[in-house]
Order: sequence, then structure tokens, then C-alpha cells
Amino acid sequence: MVKRYRELKAIGYFVTFTLVIYASSILYGRLVSTPGLLSRLLMELSGFVALYLVVRVFYGNPFGFNPFASNRSLFYTSPYVEGLTHVLALLLLGNVIPVIIIVVSGASQIYLDAKPSFVAEWNSYLPWYALAHWTLVGLTVAYFFHSATYELFGRKNRFIGVVSSATLFAINYNLPLISAHWNMWDILFFGLAFSYSYSVKRNPLALLTAYLLSEVPMWWCILSPLGERVFALYFFLRFALSVGSFIILVRLWLKRKKDCR
Repeated sequence: MVKRYRELKAIGYFVTFTLVIYASSILYGRLVSTPGLLSRLLMELSGFVALYLVVRVFYGNPFGFNPFASNRSLFYTSPYVEGLTHVLALLLLGNVIPVIIIVVSGASQIYLDAKPSFVAEWNSYLPWYALAHWTLVGLTVAYFFHSATYELFGRKNRFIGVVSSATLFAINYNLPLISAHWNMWDILFFGLAFSYSYSVKRNPLALLTAYLLSEVPMWWCILSPLGERVFALYFFLRFALSVGSFIILVRLWLKRKKDCR
């Protein structure tokens, strides 16, 4: 009976969460056809509050944990550092491709492509808007899409938890069911890689940090006035973090393999 109740609660969360996202997006689209930055942020905030209430009803408080609790499992660091190292290593392939493009073709095209479609021109308050906007999106991705979903579906079966949170992300992020925009890059990294990393490390704050580090349009809003070269440097620094994280995980794996002999 308890198991059946948990399954129904998990399914209810999945369905209700999706309905709220699409219903609110359709409503906002009809109320404000061409929103400005302030209107867009207010809609983002109200949508976040609505989704938070859904999470509270079906799961509980998604922020009720300590990401910096003591942990000695990886070089005596915190679970947050361990989780961030893990997810950044998984993003290595995604982070190396822009670096290759910059080395081969230069930074101009990536600089132009990174500009958000809803931004007409850079202004002094754009970085603050970008931080607020993408932090709300990142919290939704890390805590609502992945953490809450995995905890509801994956308590007894890790595979089901990973598939469920990755699927919830895939059908809601970018609203592909009405926009037909299935961004496979986002689905692979922010969806599947994030979901798997959470199943291993269970640290949503690490996912949030990795998301903010990876959101190229946000960094365009922050770094755009500094020019193409500085913007290109962002991609190299992000790639260096992934390489370092990958090396750490490989060394840890080799050490564990050696200890098991």
C-alpha cells in the first residue's frame, strides 16, 4: 500500500509539474506577446514559485539539506566539491567542442551565436538580469527537475530515477512539445549527464553551479563588453575545470582499483 502511494505521488508530481510549466507558458504568451526584460523576469519568478509549490505538495522542501556536510570520500573534501568535480568531468565533451571551434575558426562566430535572442543590445543592467534569470532556471533544473524527481522515482531503482528525471527535463526544458525545439545538446548534458551525476553524488547545489558555469548566454551578458577574446577565455577556463575534474576522477578510480587488488 505504501509503495503504491509513493508511485502515485511520483507520477502525480511528473504530470502536475509538466502541466504547470506548459499552462503557465501558454498563459504568459497570450498575456504578453513581446515581454521586456523586467516582464520576463517577473514571469520567470512567478513560474518558479508555482513549481516550488508543486514540489512542496508532492515531495517536500527541496532545499532542506546541507551540501557542505563533512565527507571524507574524495580527498577529504565536502560532498559539494565531490559532486561538482563529478558533474564537470561528465561535461568534458561538451566543453571541449567550443574550444576546438575557437582554435580552428576564431571566437567571432561563437561570440555572435551566444547573444540571447531576446536581447537587443548590451546595457549596464543586463548582467544583473542574467544572473537573476539563469539562477532561477538553474534552481529549477537542479532541484526540481533532477533532485526532487530522482528522490520520488529512484528510491528503490536508480535506473528509473535517472530515466525519470532526464525525461522530465527533456519534455519541459525549452517547451519542446509546443515549440518543437528538441535541443539534443541540452538533453544530453543538462538532462542525462546531470541526472546520472545526481544519482551518484546526490548534491543539487553542485548541479546548480555546473549549470551556471555552462550557460553561455548568461556569460555573454556578463562578458560581452570585454570583447571576443575575453569571452573566448571563458570557454578555455570552463574546459580547464572539466579536464582537471576528469583527471581527479580517473586518479580516484585507479586508486580504488588498486586498493581492491
